[in-house]
Amino acid sequence: MKPEIVTKLSLTNSIYNKLNKSLQKKYIYDVISIIINHITKELINKNSVSIPKFGTFSIYKYHSHKGYNIQKKQMHETSSFVTVKLRPHSNFLEMIRKRRPYLKVPPVNNV
Repeated sequence: MKPEIVTKLSLTNSIYNKLNKSLQKKYIYDVISIIINHITKELINKNSVSIPKFGTFSIYKYHSHKGYNIQKKQMHETSSFVTVKLRPHSNFLEMIRKRRPYLKVPPVNNV
């Protein structure tokens, strides 16, 4: 199964349609960009980012260690690297297991 690629533009279009086209796409795109940039900035500064009822993003460093390559029958040194981990919230896990919608967007009243 091929994973769906979610882009800022695809998020913008999804939100735009769910809000019954009541906001301009540019504003929605700008808000998404601000959110993603804020999360990225915090992770670059090695801070954890917690999103309520979704999960916590945090930086994790894998240290170098010795390993054994079975095919080549030799020892090798793996290099250290840094990655981002998501620790999902229990509500998020429950939603995935039951495949139920997470958010129900209330109707927008045009004023």
